[in-house]
Amino acid sequence: MASLRKLNNKFFARIRWTDKQGKRKEKLICLQTSSKRRANRLLKNIQRQEEAFRRGLKSIEDIKLEKSPTDFEKLWEKFIQYQKNIRDNSEKTLRSYNFTYKTLNIFYSEINIIAFDLNDFLKKLKKKYDNIYSINTHLRHLRAFLNWAKEGNYISEIPCKIKLLKKPKTRPRYFTDSEINQILEAVENQELYSRIILHWKTGIRLSEIHDSYLKNNFLKIFNPKKNGAERSIKIDKEIEKYYKIAKSGKYNDTTISKKFLDIIRKLNLYRTQEGDKRTFHCLRHTFAIRTYFETRDIYLVKKLLGHASVKTTEIYAEFNLEELENDFEIEKNNQNSKPQRDASESDFKNINYQNLNQIAVG
Repeated sequence: MASLRKLNNKFFARIRWTDKQGKRKEKLICLQTSSKRRANRLLKNIQRQEEAFRRGLKSIEDIKLEKSPTDFEKLWEKFIQYQKNIRDNSEKTLRSYNFTYKTLNIFYSEINIIAFDLNDFLKKLKKKYDNIYSINTHLRHLRAFLNWAKEGNYISEIPCKIKLLKKPKTRPRYFTDSEINQILEAVENQELYSRIILHWKTGIRLSEIHDSYLKNNFLKIFNPKKNGAERSIKIDKEIEKYYKIAKSGKYNDTTISKKFLDIIRKLNLYRTQEGDKRTFHCLRHTFAIRTYFETRDIYLVKKLLGHASVKTTEIYAEFNLEELENDFEIEKNNQNSKPQRDASESDFKNINYQNLNQIAVG
């Protein structure tokens, strides 16, 4: 039966037979992989074809490595349609998936799903990117694609087990009370101001405002992507006012994020003292750390953030309490945690109050 042979860091299937003239002959078939485990899987396919050859049902020339059952480009298009129509992913997510497809096509002139060499792909990714996050994004997208292809019976088995690279352990990045005040003082648009206050005071994710509503002094967040889970956050009249302005705003999430980044860059607050980058999402981290510091109740923080496991939340309890006391100054009557302006001040620009009274309150 056919056996494995390794040449130039690639595995080949070697078939030996004797022809009608009694001459010993040999054929090598490149398996297009340097992984012995994957090569053994592909060898079984070659051996089945070899058996048909020995029975006279197939010629030796017809024994070859079978390509993926479906054209890779067409299969990826179906995958994107699934992500768009069934998973209801955003255009930004779809662009990210397609960027992985383009990267694969840059690396390889022809892609065989069955014989895909993950080690070679990972080596090329590490050469192209100097950060783990970009590499893991491509690995995550490829893993989702292969799982989808297997579940849809487009491939008989997943050719490789994809594990994400371990990220270096970093603390959540947050804003101190004084930094929040600097940011709020620099804002000249009421919608952005309201969004900052809202997310800082409630910890909701940037996109969760679209799946939220008010009811009996509670902000209700419905998460359709997590089995329809819903959580409640109690808010006061002031935060309710900011919520209504933010909910009726004209900016999309990307615009809010960019405008926020512009401000913290101008204020030299984009990076922490350790050099880590900060984004709009760090308002959620700030809420979580501040709430734990005030309550020392990690399960309450878990509930407010909507985490499935408390292990995810425990990272917010790993800070030095003396450091947090200086950053938040909670003992000083929360003086630095109050907004510097009221939501109805006239010095804001581009504000539109017309739809405020039409917002559903629950």
